[in-house]
Amino acid sequence: MKKRLKYLSIVILLLVMVTGCGIKDPKTQLSDAIEKVNSAKSFNIKMDGNLSLAAQGAEVKGSVNISGDVNIENDEPSAHYTGNISIPLLGGDQQLEGYVKTKDGKVYTYSKTDGDWTVEEEEYKKEDFSIDQIKETLDKAKSIEKVDSDKKGYTKLVVTVSNSDINNAMNSVSDGELSSAQLTDDFKFNVYLKKGYLSIIEIDLTDMLSKLMSTETSNSSDTSASAKITIELSNFNKVDKITVPSDVENNAKSNTTSNFLD
Repeated sequence: MKKRLKYLSIVILLLVMVTGCGIKDPKTQLSDAIEKVNSAKSFNIKMDGNLSLAAQGAEVKGSVNISGDVNIENDEPSAHYTGNISIPLLGGDQQLEGYVKTKDGKVYTYSKTDGDWTVEEEEYKKEDFSIDQIKETLDKAKSIEKVDSDKKGYTKLVVTVSNSDINNAMNSVSDGELSSAQLTDDFKFNVYLKKGYLSIIEIDLTDMLSKLMSTETSNSSDTSASAKITIELSNFNKVDKITVPSDVENNAKSNTTSNFLD
């Protein structure tokens, strides 16, 4: 009998070792996935957003679609992006295109507006080309929970940020002007991991936007809002070196307005 119990104990120990070894908690999984993206030499990023607003009978609908390639190599990152902003009420679609070039400690951002190219020069800051901002959110997360994934081949995490942290962030950005629009519920968003990389971020801002709109109108029943953003990262370490076309570089006019990095 003792011999059988001994064998059973060994089997249980082996099972614990096999099933437990290498298993990471969700927060560690996400942290490692972010670091793996930061360590990649290149990747592709795609963003899709849809926005719909209605207040007292006036409705504004719009969408944002941006795709791009980012190359991180030898502290001289480069990028190329294209996109489309569609707001029918303001005259339809606007096409976007731009390049980012880093050289000798400077970042040159080339943007195409109404057919003309402009360029803006800034000091190079490595953090502008990282996704460490997500790490800051991770550190403040109230909880990170692994749930059943609705996308095959992906690990799904639900990140919850406390309403107080969101309210503080909104007040900081608006210099206190949104103090009346305090959220009472915690904020959640979905994160998907694939092959160890942070791959998809899904953010639904509908509730937050509705709350903001209701504070600006006397009758909250006259307001409605919908806003969803999806960011997808892929093609890790497979993007070729990006160069700015010579005609763009030679003909771009100096510009001091905000750029794509913002």
